[in-house]
Amino acid sequence: YTALLPWTYFSQALINSTNSLVNASQLLNKVYFPRIILPLTPVFSKLADFVIAFIILIAMMLYYGIYPGLNIVYLIPLIILMILNASGIGLWLSAMAIQYRDVKFAITFLSQILMYAAPVVFPSSLILEKYGNTAYMLYGIYPMVGVIEGFRACLLGSQPMPWELIFIGTISTLLLFFSGFFYFRRMERHFADVA
Repeated sequence: YTALLPWTYFSQALINSTNSLVNASQLLNKVYFPRIILPLTPVFSKLADFVIAFIILIAMMLYYGIYPGLNIVYLIPLIILMILNASGIGLWLSAMAIQYRDVKFAITFLSQILMYAAPVVFPSSLILEKYGNTAYMLYGIYPMVGVIEGFRACLLGSQPMPWELIFIGTISTLLLFFSGFFYFRRMERHFADVA
């Protein structure tokens, strides 16, 4: 459940962010407003669901007698990384979905495939044990790997903080976020034409 919590937020925010411009296409032609609000709104609105699920996780941890250690202080930066991941990829895909309508349908399948690629049902240490350190570091490029493993380390304390995965994931997250932002801004002037 600890690994599923950030993944569920990421997946739902990503799907809703991708579909945001297509769902509001009639609005794009009528009123001018900063278009970037549309894909970022689901990213922040899904935080309410995340908080509710997090409260359930806290109740489960108390019930099972699991208490986080000092690593809990790293939870806020991990949540910020999680939000930046959803925002960056959401900006990319929402700008693509307004022009290529099939993206809207492909994102639901892509989200399921991405879940099996993320360490939700298995720890990333299996990659390290089976394929070695190089594959483990390459696996860290997938930005949700560091976040999910960081959540496990912060809340459960069953493993040390995976700093190498978090560092690599932070770089890829920032790259996705800024490139998504600039791609969205570049495509923004064409939204009303193709909506």
